[in-house]
Amino acid sequence: MDQPQFSPPQTETKPQTQKAPASPVAIVSFVLSLVGTVFFIIVIALIISRTQGKNLFSSINTFEKYIAVMFSLFLVSFFCFLASLITGAISLKKESKLGFAGLIISAIEVIPSIIFSMACGLTQSITSLGTVML
Repeated sequence: MDQPQFSPPQTETKPQTQKAPASPVAIVSFVLSLVGTVFFIIVIALIISRTQGKNLFSSINTFEKYIAVMFSLFLVSFFCFLASLITGAISLKKESKLGFAGLIISAIEVIPSIIFSMACGLTQSITSLGTVML
C-alpha cells in the first residue's frame, strides 16, 4: 500500500528584501517640520489666548512686545519649514517616506507662516511708526 505523497505546487519564492534605514536627510526634514509645527502652534495659542483676554506669558505686557514675539516665532517656524522643504526634496531622491512626510507637512504650513510673519512685521512697523509720530 504505497500512498502517494502530497507535495505542494512549486511556486516562485520572492527574495526577502531588508528595509533600508531612513536616510539622515529624511530624518532632519521630518524633525524640522515638527519643530516648525510646534512654533506655529505656540503662536496660534498666543493668538487664541489674546482674543480671550488671557496672557500666556507674564513678561508680554504691551501690544508691541506681543507682536514682536509673534513675529519672531512665525519667522522661526517659516525657516524651519523652508529648511524642511529643501531637505525633504533632497531626500526624495532616495524615495524616503519619512522625508516625504516632512515635505508634505512643510508645504502645507509654509504659506500661512510667511503670511502671518509679514502681517506681524507690518503691524510691528505700523505700531512703531505710530509711537514715533505721537
